[in-house]
Amino acid sequence: MRNNNLDKQNRLSAFTLIELLIVLVIMVIVFTFVTVRFVSFTAKRTEQEHKQEVKSILQYAREQAIIDNTLISVKLTNQGYVISELVPDKLTPDKNIILKNKVICRGEACLAR
Repeated sequence: MRNNNLDKQNRLSAFTLIELLIVLVIMVIVFTFVTVRFVSFTAKRTEQEHKQEVKSILQYAREQAIIDNTLISVKLTNQGYVISELVPDKLTPDKNIILKNKVICRGEACLAR
């Protein structure tokens, strides 16, 4: 009789396998949801940082063009960017000006000036 009472107490105080599996499934669902949200947040933040960087580069190039009273070219590449001054090289027979690039700066060195 005494053993029987102990068995009942042990069964009542322990979790069943089904209960543990349900809790585990709920935790996996919550973890998946949080991970997806974090990844999308990180992607949006990176996109915003890139937009801000391009905006800064274009602002710098615009200011340089105004200060130097010249044409400025901005070339964006996968490796970074190049800001060049467009200077007249020669006239063609039909009176068009051919412009030549004179590199002002490349990459982070531009914004550090």
